Amino acid sequence: METTSLWKCLLLLLCSQTCALGCRWIVNGYNIVSRDALSLINKMGGETVVDTGDVRFPQPLYNRVRKMSTEHKIAFMDETLHHLLRLYAENLDSVTWDRSLLNKLIAVIHRQASELRSCEASQKRDENLQLYFKKLNENTLKKAKYSASAWEIVRTHTFQHLQELERLAGGMRKEMQTF
Repeated sequence: METTSLWKCLLLLLCSQTCALGCRWIVNGYNIVSRDALSLINKMGGETVVDTGDVRFPQPLYNRVRKMSTEHKIAFMDETLHHLLRLYAENLDSVTWDRSLLNKLIAVIHRQASELRSCEASQKRDENLQLYFKKLNENTLKKAKYSASAWEIVRTHTFQHLQELERLAGGMRKEMQTF
């Protein structure tokens, strides 16, 4: 009985590692698309503003996720990108950004999310991440009636997310290349 349980555990561990290792896009393509996204967000607006809003960037979430399995990291990255896409589907009338760059940024984020979705095995969602994005939407955008300055705060948060996601992917690339 004990041997059977051990084999089941080993099989489960092997399957979860195979799913994560099967996501070669993180090793071979994510960094290129990620650099494009970071470049676009820098080009599309003015100087990023100092966030004076009520919503702090969720650095503790990223610190926690760094300690998780590759599968959980991929799910977190995918969820973050989808939340960003939902934000940019809101009222963009007051933004002063170059629209073609904004549209390219949205397309690049969509590509990142699509590629990660094909890698992802877990659909578990992070409640703290959902709460953060809800607050960012309500306390920053809606409260300021989607003003240009509120969108600049969101752009600053977006830039930080894209940087942190690249750091997570970089760590996963190192882990995956050792196998």
